[in-house]
Amino acid sequence: MKKYSIKDVARIAKVSTATVSRVVNLSPLVDELTRERVQKVIEKLNYHPDPVARSLIRGKSNLLTLIVPPEPNFFSAYYFTQTLCGISEALTKQQYRLMIYQPDGYDSQQGYPASLAGIRTDGLFIIAPLMNDRLVKSIESERQPVILINAHSPILDWIDLENVQVSTQVVDSLVGLGHRKIAFIGGIVGFNTVSRLEGYRNGLEKHSIPYDEKYVVYGDYSLKSGYESAKKLISLKEKPTAIFAANDEMAIGAIRAATESGLKVPGQISVFGFDDADIARMSEPSLSTVHQPFYEMGKRASEVLIARIENPEIPQNRVVLTGEMMLRKSTAPVQNGS
Repeated sequence: MKKYSIKDVARIAKVSTATVSRVVNLSPLVDELTRERVQKVIEKLNYHPDPVARSLIRGKSNLLTLIVPPEPNFFSAYYFTQTLCGISEALTKQQYRLMIYQPDGYDSQQGYPASLAGIRTDGLFIIAPLMNDRLVKSIESERQPVILINAHSPILDWIDLENVQVSTQVVDSLVGLGHRKIAFIGGIVGFNTVSRLEGYRNGLEKHSIPYDEKYVVYGDYSLKSGYESAKKLISLKEKPTAIFAANDEMAIGAIRAATESGLKVPGQISVFGFDDADIARMSEPSLSTVHQPFYEMGKRASEVLIARIENPEIPQNRVVLTGEMMLRKSTAPVQNGS
């Protein structure tokens, strides 16, 4: 059965979504004829506002909710801890409390569940949703106070890194060292992997290097998947001379795979990561990577979300932050004959 949104009700009843919201919330600001017309459409469509959407509309809980994927190691990830620190810093001077929530029903293909029944909150941080995520699509139809972190939306506020541009710069750096057989290890197919792959492809095209599918493999952002992905690449007849991984953990896994296979890093194969996590500086050799301003991302996300709660009519916020290239010892000029 199709789930109808507040926009569907408004379109059929020929009123604004704000009017539908007032009818749902029994506001006295709607005349009786309009109320009856909207109510008939609500009943015909069997429209039921999501409990989280109603709470977001009312904005009376003084609680903000950070939605995160139900992955066992997510809370210990550098990416998450730094983003959370930025959010917490911004909220220390505000009236809002923060709740972290891992919803049941997460799907590896469709993302978060479409409904967060039972949660009462003034606004949502949704961190790292998949492409076409069910929850994001549902909330887009309600136009609620939400900020997406590391994702994009045509309607909702979002904040992200300029992934395409900086990934192109990674390829520029490797080509500058003489590499032309450059492989890419992507993560779970979502906003980050798609945009970083786009940057990788743009970089190859920029330097007239043909895109070769055999040099593109996918992991899940874990050390193990980076290790296994690199093993596949190293086993190729024409081995890559450089590997660009979509995060640092996969890059560290790639270094281990190369070392176990008897390849010197960076003497025989260079490895480039993404994020600038603590392990990037502590690895041997230290990892060339892209520094993501996670702390700043969390802080700015809080500011945008609070601004949206306090003034729902402001234009959409699209915040793009810049990454910084961190060149360390895992990359070097390609050897002659490679």
